Amino acid sequence: MQYHAFCLSVLGEILHGPLKDDSILSVWFRDSIEAFSQLVLPGGQCNYLGRGSLQSFGYAAACLAFAHAYRLFKVPHYLEKLGQIFNYLRSFQRGNGSLPLVLREGKEGDPTTMDLSNPEFCGWWSYNNFYDYLPFTGGILARTAHILGTSTPPSDVKGLEPL
Repeated sequence: MQYHAFCLSVLGEILHGPLKDDSILSVWFRDSIEAFSQLVLPGGQCNYLGRGSLQSFGYAAACLAFAHAYRLFKVPHYLEKLGQIFNYLRSFQRGNGSLPLVLREGKEGDPTTMDLSNPEFCGWWSYNNFYDYLPFTGGILARTAHILGTSTPPSDVKGLEPL
């Protein structure tokens, strides 16, 4: 699900720039974001299966994808999904303002020393470390804020305050 969200965010970027008038790409994007929106649980969970599941990067990519969907199609449902996902992501924000790589309760630590076959470390993969995806997560969230700032979301959508 993480890479579906990421691909959707890239399609949104392409439709924001070089191919903004491509009607076929726009239809593919809308069909894909609509399918993805059906997989977002009411609590905002949207990255619960597949490689990269539970990682904050996938949640950030989903936020950007829904921001682009709202920008393109002005469907309030997309902004509501974005709010649900963002609020879920924000629920894991630490006291110092940072986000963890993997959004789950339980231990954090150096993934190179963890037994990745242990269910206690669900969501961790052998290539993970604390620093690889987190800068991308922050950059994608900043891009989401920029896209929303240029799309004038309705004032009645709650939960889109900054991290």
